Amino acid sequence: MSDPPARDPLEALRAQLEATEEATARLARDTAEARRTQSGRAPAGGWALPDSGREATSEIEALVRLFDSLRSMLPEDIQHQLSELVRQLLLLLRSLIDWWLSRLDRGTPGREVEVEDIPIS
Repeated sequence: MSDPPARDPLEALRAQLEATEEATARLARDTAEARRTQSGRAPAGGWALPDSGREATSEIEALVRLFDSLRSMLPEDIQHQLSELVRQLLLLLRSLIDWWLSRLDRGTPGREVEVEDIPIS
């Protein structure tokens, strides 16, 4: 008796990409529809997260599975290099955010805010 054929990793990746693309398109349509119908008032059910929140969670899980599939296709040394690259990029991003926040906290030096009196009639 022979073993069942192993699933092609590229075929699994294609399926994950298609599922992710469909989920992204659906999320974009739902978001656009929500913006068109939003009136600024609180919905009848309050501001609770709609059922589509569960769909968003499953879409994020699909993305994580996709990235995991991609990662598992790489040799181990490349995986470590990629992990280190992502770590360095995240550290760079954190540094940029810290720098930007420190500039915002200081304000722009030498720049005074213009104040204009507005007459009330």
